[in-house]
Amino acid sequence: MKRAVSLLISPRLPAAVLAVFFLIYCVAAFGAEEPLLVLMKLTRENLPLLLVLALLPLNAALRLLSGLRSMGSRLRVMRGGGRGEIPGGIFAEEVTIGAGADLGLVKERLAGEGFAVRGDASSLAAWRGVPFIPLHRLGALLIFSGILLSLAWRQSIKLPAIEGEPLAWPAGGGALVEKIGLQESDGAILSRTLAIHLRDAGGGRTVCGIYPPARYAGAYVYPRYLGIAPFLRFKAPGMEREMESYFLISIYPPGKEDFAVIPGTPYRIGLSIAPPLPEEDPFISGRMELAVRILKGDELLQAGTVPLGGRLAGKGSELSFLGLRRYVATDLVMDHGFLPVWGGVACYLLAVFICLPLRIFLPRVEMILVLRDGMTHTAFRSEEFGTKRGGLYHELLDSIEKGRSDH
Repeated sequence: MKRAVSLLISPRLPAAVLAVFFLIYCVAAFGAEEPLLVLMKLTRENLPLLLVLALLPLNAALRLLSGLRSMGSRLRVMRGGGRGEIPGGIFAEEVTIGAGADLGLVKERLAGEGFAVRGDASSLAAWRGVPFIPLHRLGALLIFSGILLSLAWRQSIKLPAIEGEPLAWPAGGGALVEKIGLQESDGAILSRTLAIHLRDAGGGRTVCGIYPPARYAGAYVYPRYLGIAPFLRFKAPGMEREMESYFLISIYPPGKEDFAVIPGTPYRIGLSIAPPLPEEDPFISGRMELAVRILKGDELLQAGTVPLGGRLAGKGSELSFLGLRRYVATDLVMDHGFLPVWGGVACYLLAVFICLPLRIFLPRVEMILVLRDGMTHTAFRSEEFGTKRGGLYHELLDSIEKGRSDH
């Protein structure tokens, strides 16, 4: 049992687990265009691989608990002035010297070095600096847990959000999409942000932003691309009847072309947004004209620009642009791992910008000296960097040894 726990808490375990998944990724790279997607699919669908992946958060949790337990034990020993037995395994060094130290002189020396000192005639505990809080281990736990949750229980569905239509997510919802557009933004990175205005029984609200994603009916909304849904009326030779329908066309930004294919016929309608004024975005202004190409197979029948409410006719074909709705192709994702992953990232940022400077400028140093049976039992732990680590402690040991040799 102890061997199993020592393996699970080993700092080498994460490297071994990641090596397994890297090997699978390399094998998948030889036969798939998207090896990362293959790796994710294999992991999601195979319980043994999920269990191997679960070793990462388990290892992080055990190491975090072990670190917190050791920190708590050391703080209790410090507060008690080092009285009694020194618990094993919670200090970096433990040394016993066959001579009794003059704790009065030691206390005076350590106080002069900026240590807080507590103890009595038989024991002494000294410390300085701020304990290093293991936020990096908490971050690792959250990130690995989030990855596991995402791979095991992530649900995703692609839905178009179309103006005037409900956004029907199977897990609930069904809010009406009232309006879609781009808004000017004062963000640090993006100057514009996407806004989807929804209305349901509870009233209206606006789903804004591209990243981090907004929430809708318990799912995260990831916009993939903007488009329009023009309402077209079309007739041409060989068609049994006139066609009237909305088409979902991916033609944003202006200049991008997409095709509306007329079912059961050889006709295609190429659509793109006519170039707007230089200072104007059609998704912000709402003013939009379509550059149109009418094709029969590969033969171009007619081309031109059609405003809203206009028509284009030629060679027996006629196209009318009767209406327009904007739409956004979205991924609605139920992902329980999103928050843990970003919580882990936040922990790492705090560790870098707060905990690391404290460790550099106010490193924690702890030591205990206990007199018992004519000997001096010592324990020491330092979070200092470089050659400073343990220098004062070893000087004290040398002075105690020298005092014994003098006698």
